[in-house]
Amino acid sequence: GVDQPIALVEAPKTAVVCSAYFPQFIWLAVGALSYLGAGRLAPLRHRRVVLFPDLSPDGSAFRRWSQTAQQLQVEGYSITVSDYLETRAGAQERQAGLDLADYLLGQWRGYPPDWDL
Repeated sequence: GVDQPIALVEAPKTAVVCSAYFPQFIWLAVGALSYLGAGRLAPLRHRRVVLFPDLSPDGSAFRRWSQTAQQLQVEGYSITVSDYLETRAGAQERQAGLDLADYLLGQWRGYPPDWDL
């Protein structure tokens, strides 16, 4: 619905997987870490947006999207950055640069390993 918040991730695969885990959001993908910006987000200007950046070994992806979110807030966007992965992931997951879908599927007991092929 119109009141449903938008969740933004990098990869389309992540948006698809996460829509099953968090149906309270409308999941969209921007395509790459560097694609997040006012130009691409203009259609969402009047929506509530939550960013879910991928993990990075040094936290740079989270920082980058946080800085972009701050700039967009100044321009009037209702946008925040989720720390869901940052507060839950371990060193190996950070080193691997997992995204939210990778993390969620990794927590799934009995997850079919051949899905990763």
